[in-house]
Amino acid sequence: MLLTHPTPQTLTSKASHSPNPVSQTLHNSLTFVTVRRLGGESEGTKSRSLDFNAENSKSTADETMKKASALFLTLLALALAIWGIQQLLPERNVFGNPQLETLVTQCQVPARKATVRLYQGDGGATVASWYSVTFSTGKFSRERQFFYTYAWPTITSIDCRAGEVAIITNEKTFNLSLDQVHNELVHQPMGFYQGQQQKSFIQPLRVLTIIWGLFLVLVSTGIGRRSIKLFRTP
Repeated sequence: MLLTHPTPQTLTSKASHSPNPVSQTLHNSLTFVTVRRLGGESEGTKSRSLDFNAENSKSTADETMKKASALFLTLLALALAIWGIQQLLPERNVFGNPQLETLVTQCQVPARKATVRLYQGDGGATVASWYSVTFSTGKFSRERQFFYTYAWPTITSIDCRAGEVAIITNEKTFNLSLDQVHNELVHQPMGFYQGQQQKSFIQPLRVLTIIWGLFLVLVSTGIGRRSIKLFRTP
């Protein structure tokens, strides 16, 4: 059997093709670092994207909430303003609470659309009955009191005549011209308190109603300004 020895060329060729352990380890380390860096950059980009989306969603939710609050305040201010103005408008009566009154009778003025109504008021056992006579010039006009009595004289009926209104009591009959009723008495009613004719006055309850109405209007103004600021705030 012949034994052959490897030549230098053969050794060199094998050495060039055999892997170098140090180089392979270095190559693997560089590859791992590169992959890890790329993975880290990808995770960082994804995290920043999620943070941006979260902030954007939060901003949108805040904006929606702000608009909803502004709309609610606007509606509240409008409701309070309407309520307050209603309190400030003249009521049907100068004397007596209309809510405690019952319609007794009414009559139509001849050749006119004006209506005269007689009401009886009852405030309970501790308060005497009162009578109220109102005047309205049309179907949609506001009723206004122009004659009232408290305790006595008692108004038994009313009569609408051409050019005048007759108010019949248990003591006497009051004949009032329509011009007097329409131009004077609806603004300053003729009244009797236990038989004594009264001067024009404002009831304490009416004063409180006016104060309450002014308060509601002021509150509605403040709320309205707040809602405008919310609408304008970016």
